Amino acid sequence: MGKSTSYKILRHQISGLKCDAPGCGYTDASVSVVEYPKWVNAPCPSCGAPLLTEADYRAVLRHMAAAIKINEWANRWLPEWLLRRWDISQPDRKAGAVVYGEMNGTGTTKFRRTPPDAR
Repeated sequence: MGKSTSYKILRHQISGLKCDAPGCGYTDASVSVVEYPKWVNAPCPSCGAPLLTEADYRAVLRHMAAAIKINEWANRWLPEWLLRRWDISQPDRKAGAVVYGEMNGTGTTKFRRTPPDAR
């Protein structure tokens, strides 16, 4: 018998932009991931360097696709009791682990347990 619900065990929250040019420091946390296509290779308002490189944008798309695939795999192969326990789409559930990703314009992402600005 198939599962009655689709569970979400992995959630990605991608937003904001920062300039990677040395010494710039420009950031805009209000930019949503759905707005990213219009920011690809757009100049930084502060220094003119590309604000979101094509390589970083492709990496974002890969991260989003991976999260979807992981949730699909989990729903297909994990038992429902475990999915219910790990389901983070429920309003009363908090994420078990939070990982932050930081990009630098090369398409590479550094993942860490602390926010990049907490260093």
